[in-house]
Amino acid sequence: MKKSILTIAASLILVFSAALYALFHAVTQASIESIPLDWGWLGLALIFINGYFFSLAFNRSSVGFAERLLLSIGIGFGFTVFGLILLGVSLGFSFSSVLLTQMVLLGISIVAALLRGWRPLSPQSRNLQITKPTTLQTTLAALICVFGAFALFKALVLPATEWDSLAYGVNYAKIIFENGSIPLIAGPSIGLEMSASYPPGVQLTAVVLYTFAGSANDFYYRLLAPLCGVATVLVTYKFALHLTRNRTFSVFAASLLCVIPFFWELFIQESYLMALTLMLTSCAYFFYRAYISSPEDAKKYEAIGAVFCGFAALTSYIGLAAFGIPLLYAVHKRVSLRRAVCLVAFAFVLVAPWYLRNIALLGNPFYPFFGVGNYLDQSLLTSTTQHFQDHLRIPEYLCRSVLSVLGASLIGVGIAYYSFSKRKKFDLILPYYLILVCLAIMGLYVAFPRYIVITAPSVAVIFVTYVALVCARKPRFSKLITSAVILTIVLSSAIMLPYIDTVKPPAKAGEDQSQYISRLYTEGEAWAWINANTSATDRIATFDIKEYYLQRSILPLDGYEAVPIYQMDMDINESITFLKDKGVNYVLSVPWASIGDNRMPHAYMLCPLSPYLIDPDYLPMVFFNKNGTAVYHVGPIINNPLAEAFAAQNITVTSKSMMLNFTVSNDTQPDGCQFRLAIPVDCRNGILNVCVDSPDAVTVRVWDGLLTTEQLEINSDTATPIIDRLTERLNAETPASSYSWVVDKAGYFTFTVSNPDLSAFRVIVSYDSFFESDNKS
Repeated sequence: MKKSILTIAASLILVFSAALYALFHAVTQASIESIPLDWGWLGLALIFINGYFFSLAFNRSSVGFAERLLLSIGIGFGFTVFGLILLGVSLGFSFSSVLLTQMVLLGISIVAALLRGWRPLSPQSRNLQITKPTTLQTTLAALICVFGAFALFKALVLPATEWDSLAYGVNYAKIIFENGSIPLIAGPSIGLEMSASYPPGVQLTAVVLYTFAGSANDFYYRLLAPLCGVATVLVTYKFALHLTRNRTFSVFAASLLCVIPFFWELFIQESYLMALTLMLTSCAYFFYRAYISSPEDAKKYEAIGAVFCGFAALTSYIGLAAFGIPLLYAVHKRVSLRRAVCLVAFAFVLVAPWYLRNIALLGNPFYPFFGVGNYLDQSLLTSTTQHFQDHLRIPEYLCRSVLSVLGASLIGVGIAYYSFSKRKKFDLILPYYLILVCLAIMGLYVAFPRYIVITAPSVAVIFVTYVALVCARKPRFSKLITSAVILTIVLSSAIMLPYIDTVKPPAKAGEDQSQYISRLYTEGEAWAWINANTSATDRIATFDIKEYYLQRSILPLDGYEAVPIYQMDMDINESITFLKDKGVNYVLSVPWASIGDNRMPHAYMLCPLSPYLIDPDYLPMVFFNKNGTAVYHVGPIINNPLAEAFAAQNITVTSKSMMLNFTVSNDTQPDGCQFRLAIPVDCRNGILNVCVDSPDAVTVRVWDGLLTTEQLEINSDTATPIIDRLTERLNAETPASSYSWVVDKAGYFTFTVSNPDLSAFRVIVSYDSFFESDNKS
């Protein structure tokens, strides 16, 4: 009795501490986004209701609450996407058409449930089998709820920030909604052009909610990943429950999933990967249920598994790997060829509309992969392909890629062995198969860490299954092993809430959306400047892919619309005319997509505009920030406000080829001189030469930022310059001393040349860009 009381007390303290931490941070952190009160909630309710009735049609038997909720979320989302794809490629989206589609789905689901024997008032229809949990199970479940509530808070009160989503996630959902149909967007550009042909499962679900809400309020998009995350926890719990046949170990699996950092990262961010993880894991789980069930029950679980297989392929091309699950099932279950074909065909019917649409419009069902399809310029496509291959030059990506290939090879061999040998291990083959899918993507494509979330449920399930197996075979060590697992979960939980808080940095008091985004992205200030200082009809040319917060039409400089610039070998005047004919009045250049960054698109070096960025005769700079992000005007302008502001602050803008020549005397500056430079990202990788003609040794320093004389005096002893060079003392045989800096940074810089001997000296500063030019300014 005493031990039980202590256990309950410890559990309450643990849960209360976590809840108090989450509550304190939720109350003290500023909120930028608000929760809407509109008809979007009705759209969400219809998705759940449709999913609930479809789940009854597939499985009217009494099931646990967790499984019914899982089915309602997964099947509701899936059939909504299927209906919207049919609508998007035919009639287009409007409130009436979307509402009609949802009503048709509701009618079909209710009729199907009734035909399958469901009766609304029967006792069986109200039985959800809710089992009373133990104290340990309750404690771990409560911890998961605390984590989930805090993560949900972070997802909903802060703006959308996920890099890829700003290109083709939340951004594409807004474009579809505003267009009223699924637009034809295709081409070789790294961003939306290459990704708009991907299965838009998450985007279309958001479009349904936008339509009911009456506006593209991305609150509903930010809500989707947490909902899919909740369902992923449920399917992990159910999968482990059927593998271990132990409720405590299944709670362990759900808890272990919730102490994997990548899970919460994708739970909070606006990524399709959480929905994909849900669909893939659910597909594997229900085919396993079919494997262990009676022949009669196996058929309904096969149907559910096939449905989730199709839904996975409507979420991402990666979801096509789900078709391997029914094939593995057919091999292990030894089902007839006819039955196996029917399972695959059932899933294929769900995915066919989207992939047939790609064939009809783009000439490739998996556009733009394999380099086949319409609107693909081969030179720009090569640039995009090289962009992704360049990640292998980064040591951490190369290491992850090599390890992924090795891991995928070993797991692939293991799956093949246990599939065709006498030792069948189907219970673990399906989780291992999902790990294989993740490792294959990271090894053969790009080893982005975010793909790890696909494996998270499988890793948790496999780990707990092995722990349960060891405990069953070594009963003497079961308590020790169980205690170790609990300790691991508790210790990991201690760092999980602080980690969740860092996925999206807290907003500062009084900070609005634009200021918050500018703090996270160096381009944010440029987006805000363009939105405030350009006409709504102006188009923006850029290599950047993050379009969402830029409220202007974009012309991707590595995209299909820009192909004539490269194919016709245009000179700068023809290129300027081409841009103006396209309605482009500004060019945005950002750090990641310009010279000096490993991620730079190779098209940047091929583009005839690049050597002339910042040239006042062609592309004068009209915006600049401390990170070097720049906006250029297409064509010369009179009375450039930025140039006037720089002149007033004695700031020299580094052009592609520049020279400064001045003499410093004792009368004007006894300690030396200082000058300020603004170096845009497009001037990186050039060489800055500082030549000092002085009879005495002088010190050349370069400071990051704009510093006044007073600040330099204060900081000279505490701050560290990015360059600190003492020139040699000159003599009759020694020429003027010089220092060369290969510019690897962008932004504002302060140069100081000091001479403690107080003699006069001459300074010549020159800059030569990576791009050749004969003009010195």
